[in-house]
Amino acid sequence: MRKPRLATVAAIVLGAAVGWASPVGADEPRFAYHDIPRAPTIAHGIMCAGDVVAQFATTEKTPGRIWASMAGQFVGISAQPGEHCFVTSTLSWRNHTTGASGTWSAVVSGSLPPFIGTGAGSYLNTGSGQVEFWLGTDLPHLPGTATFTVY
Repeated sequence: MRKPRLATVAAIVLGAAVGWASPVGADEPRFAYHDIPRAPTIAHGIMCAGDVVAQFATTEKTPGRIWASMAGQFVGISAQPGEHCFVTSTLSWRNHTTGASGTWSAVVSGSLPPFIGTGAGSYLNTGSGQVEFWLGTDLPHLPGTATFTVY
């Protein structure tokens, strides 16, 4: 029986380590999904209140551009029978790398799960870099804020 040479063993171990450390699909574009902290708010309706939530996705395939979505989760009685409580929600942003800024607003409605209201989604051209986000509404609220890197 032959003993393996030290060089052969070292090559096998090194090859396994490099293969293990290399990401699978390394040539695939990077993708990131982020939640912006909830913004507690009063909502339109009779004693309506709850949260507005927002998420966004960024990918290397579309640098400087994100897909953002907002939705509402409220408790209360709507002023219109069969309708949900609602607010106008605004997502504002400032790119700390480029200095660019902007806002996007949409009406969101809803109640607690499993009842689904209406959300909103849009592409936003924030530019690449460190981008700070603020989530708010047209009624008294506590803003949700976060800073993320956009590809």
